[in-house]
Amino acid sequence: MPENLEILNELKKLKGVSTGSASVTVVGTASVTAEPSTVLRVGQITVGTTSKRLTSSCTSKAVGLVAHSANAGKVYFGYNSSVSTSNGFELSVPVSLAIDNANKIYVIAGTSGQKVCWVALR
Repeated sequence: MPENLEILNELKKLKGVSTGSASVTVVGTASVTAEPSTVLRVGQITVGTTSKRLTSSCTSKAVGLVAHSANAGKVYFGYNSSVSTSNGFELSVPVSLAIDNANKIYVIAGTSGQKVCWVALR
């Protein structure tokens, strides 16, 4: 998917982070091939009008986020459970974050059933 390539390209721009080479294909599940020193973890989360942690635990050097292309509503993210549609950062374009654990990211949507796709460089 083009979104995944954009996320990987953004992750490569992060100073001090070596992403190596990776091939990502997502069709219901994810298949990742990476150099031994670089591990990618990918996922999707369905979110509604209550804030939700992106993942329970995933140590990382960087995390890429993108709203799923099939979403009918807007998705927002923030750094604690009090994120809302009025104080969160709208996920209208792919975002790359230098962060040590993907579980520090919370997401929320204006309507139920929206998806956020993510990739973590560990």
